[in-house]
Amino acid sequence: MGTSIASIGDVNGDGAGDFAVGAFFDDDGGEDKGAVWLLFLDQTSTTSPSAAPARITELERPQRLTIDTELLANYPNPFNPETWIPYRLAEAANVTLTIYDIQGTIVRRIEVGHQQPAVYVSRDKAIYFDGRNNNCEQVSSGVYFYHLKAGDYSATRKMLILK
Repeated sequence: MGTSIASIGDVNGDGAGDFAVGAFFDDDGGEDKGAVWLLFLDQTSTTSPSAAPARITELERPQRLTIDTELLANYPNPFNPETWIPYRLAEAANVTLTIYDIQGTIVRRIEVGHQQPAVYVSRDKAIYFDGRNNNCEQVSSGVYFYHLKAGDYSATRKMLILK
């Protein structure tokens, strides 16, 4: 099992890291695979940011940070002609996004597929909607609703296309 440090934060602005955030990775599929961890760093052992790395304060086991499954607001909104729809998953699930017009008619269905627990907010991870219906035709201006289904979770939000 290995770990990956994603970020070291400097809360008080002294140039030295106060905490580290990262994730476990394990090619053998161990129970901690993908778990996020947060460790507070003990800076008392160094006086300069360029000195030896700080000690990690003793913890029996890194703390897991939990996330809730949630459908987030699309961006940009309003949009023309494309938007990204971010979401978070607390557990692995098959993900489907369905877009409806104001009358409740399905405009587009996007089968995302099986996704691991994670935060899907950046443009390279969020669901991309190009403003086209299932027939690849550009949809007209107006209010639309997007509905995320992920396992037992489902939620709907509103978006606006302006041309």
